This record gives sequence, structure tokens and C-alpha cells, in this order.
Amino acid sequence: MRVGTAQIEITPQPGIELSGFQVRPQPSTEVLDPLWMRALYLDDGAEKCLWLHTDLGALEQRFADQLRRRIEIDSGLPLARILIVATHTHSGPAVAAPPGGDVADRAAVESEAKSAGRTLKFDGGMVEPAYVTWLEAQIRRGAHLALDAPQPCQLVAMEGRCELAVDRCVPACRHPGDRTDPAHTGEPVGACCAPALQHVDPRVGCWAFRRGDGSFQAVLLCYSMHPACLCGSEISADWPGETARVVSEALPGRPVVVVSTGACGDMNPPRVGTTPDEMRRVGRQVAQSVVSSLLAHPAGAPREPEMPLRFRSTEVSLPCAETNVEQVEEHAGRYLANPAFRHLEQAVGAWRENMLGMFRCGGSPGIPAKLAVLALGPTAMVAVNAELFARFNALVGASRRVSVFTAGCANGMIGYVAPAQAYEEGGYYEVERSAFSYNLPRLRKGGFELLVQQACSLLDALA
Repeated sequence: MRVGTAQIEITPQPGIELSGFQVRPQPSTEVLDPLWMRALYLDDGAEKCLWLHTDLGALEQRFADQLRRRIEIDSGLPLARILIVATHTHSGPAVAAPPGGDVADRAAVESEAKSAGRTLKFDGGMVEPAYVTWLEAQIRRGAHLALDAPQPCQLVAMEGRCELAVDRCVPACRHPGDRTDPAHTGEPVGACCAPALQHVDPRVGCWAFRRGDGSFQAVLLCYSMHPACLCGSEISADWPGETARVVSEALPGRPVVVVSTGACGDMNPPRVGTTPDEMRRVGRQVAQSVVSSLLAHPAGAPREPEMPLRFRSTEVSLPCAETNVEQVEEHAGRYLANPAFRHLEQAVGAWRENMLGMFRCGGSPGIPAKLAVLALGPTAMVAVNAELFARFNALVGASRRVSVFTAGCANGMIGYVAPAQAYEEGGYYEVERSAFSYNLPRLRKGGFELLVQQACSLLDALA
């Protein structure tokens, strides 16, 4: 296996607006820790894959599609072998602006912020086009550097275990202003979860690539937990950035470390809106779940039989909940007419106009889900342009000979994809209102199960 890497800083200047929470202090005021794009190129002679990882919240779908096509032209790699993944940090610059806000009591939050001398904005942050243009150039440069000089490496695959993530799925109808809402900053989350949907994946997947001299060239980690420890005005990669730093500094060779936040749609850190010190403690704990085992792995260990790099991808059109103008008006009207949701007026209005515009143009919108399965050794990674619930890993990995992990926010973003049970119980933000934040069509029940089925089919094809 030949492995190429690159690491380029993509930290913006303070003053840029942030994404991740609809309600937060804006604009950014300082850099807490740097943001990076990290490139990982794998080539086993028969198959190739270029993984481009960014410390960003998400990449807007059109931007991701365009950037992948340009890198395809730059590199000569097939488009399907190029993955652009975001860590989903909630303290990164806005590169795709949601249209509105979502908080339980806007007046109360505004009053609290004013008394504390803060400025709050009820949107996902305004995009700075100059930063996005510069960002694209850095990602393309990182891709070129990773492809330029790959080195022979041996795969070291293992799993760690971490007991930090908590299930945040609380039906909003039972707990007004559900605990996924940034108005609850600093509160413990997960204590009131609906028991039927409680599911935490404690595994930390690890692919490490070791040079012949025993040093490490690269490490790819995956742990399903939202990078939402922070929700202030600081620019930060959140816990994945700290995890990457700790792992890189602990291993010989100072490898490039890519940290995926997995199927984290319903997984929060122990506290949302905590302190920088607590965020760093969380990041260190994730790192420590694998560092000791990697250091203990003998550099001169006999080589295990190399398993080939295997790759499959597909695109699936997921069904929309609203399929005509009347249904759009009904869903939007439910919130516009309810004083309890007046804080959503801007977001709902933008969503309504966007959806009506699609139908007026003769479209019957489907939601394009992009899946890619990358298998190497005893582990497979499913990359999806969505925020998936954590049970996705267990459902896809059931009865299979490989451990399955998920890289969400890959090759764009279509929003949350929740299991059918969340629709049946009702009231979940991820089902009812997240489409307003993303300004995208709302997914109909069954989309999650369709993605599970398609991911299983791709894995079976690899076997």
C-alpha cells in the first residue's frame, strides 16, 4: 500500500461568521485552535482513493460536487474515488448558510445575551465568498500534494473504545425546546432520551499506516459523536481537532491524523456549550482510546496478509415528505401559524419559497444521497452526504465479517436521515424541523432504511 498525505491550514481570520448553531454570538472573535484540511491518498496498485478532510461544519452540495469535478480534472482520478469530508465542527466558518433560526424562546435568549453583553444572530452565519474561493484553492493544493509522493506503508487496523457520546434524541413534543437546541448550552444531554431510540456506538475505528522504519505516515479515526462541545464565538475544530493533535504528537513520525465524527446524527458530547478545557479533555479521551495500542504495536511485527483496497459507490434518490404544493403549504403553515414557533419564521419562509420554486419549475424533488464504501483490512467505512443516526453502523454491520463505520458529511450534505421509529414517535427536530435549517426537501419515512439496504448491497458486492 502506498500512502500520500498533506495538511494545510484553512483557519479564517476572526470576524468571519460561524455555522453549526442557529443561535450563537456572531461574528467570531478569536481563534481557539487552527482549522486544517488533511488529505489522505491510498493506492494499492489496483485501487485508489483520495480522502480530503476539512475542519468545517459541512460543504454545500453544489460546492462539493463542483470541487470534486475540478479535482478529478486536476488529478486524473475517477470522480467516484474522490471523497471530500467535513468533520462537522460547530465552530467553523459558514460555508453554507442556513436561512433561519431555531430556539425555544427567542425573546428570553435575546434578553439573556443582551444582559451578558453579547450579540446573538438567529441564522447559521453569513458566507464570505472570498473565504470559500480561497478554501477551494487550499483543498485542491492539498489534493495535489498528497498525490505527489506516496510512500510504502503497512496497515495497522484496530478498534478502541470510548464511553463519551450520549443519545440526544428527545421528542420535542414531550420536551419543548429539545436538548439539541443551543439554548440549553452547558446542560447535560441524554438523560431524558426516548428509551426506544437510545443507541450509542462506543467503538473508535482506527486505520494507521506505518512506514518501513516504524514511524507513522497517517491515521484515520472514526468515533460517532457530534463535534458540538463549543457554541461560542471562538473558531475551533472542536474535539476532533484536539484528538488529531494528541494522536499526531504521540506517535513517531508525527502522522497526518484524520478524525471522522461518524454516524453522529443523534450523538452528542457529554455537554454542549462547555468550556475549551472540557472540549480538550473530550478530545484527549478519544485519542487515548487508540494511542496506547498503536504505540504497543511492535514496529517489526510480522506482516499480516495484505487485504486489497476495495471501493464501491452509488447514488440513491430518497423520497421527499412533501410531493406537491399543497403539502408544502400545509407543513410550512403549521409553523408559521403557531406563535410558539415565531422564531422559525425566517427559516420556514425561505424553505417554503425554495420548495414551491421547485414545483413551479416542474420538478418533483428527490433527495440525492451519495454513498461510498471503502473497505480495507477488517474494516469498512461508509461515506454518506448526511447526518445519520448511530444505529446505522450496527444495522449495516450486522452479520458481516468486517467492522463497519460511517463518515457523515461526505461529498456534500442533505441533512439528517432518521430511522422510521423517530417518525412514528413524532416530534423529533431531526424529522420535523431540520429541513428548515438546511433549506432542503424534507425526507419521508423510510429513507434511513433505504440507505441501510443500499450500503449493505455495496458491502456484499465488495465481499
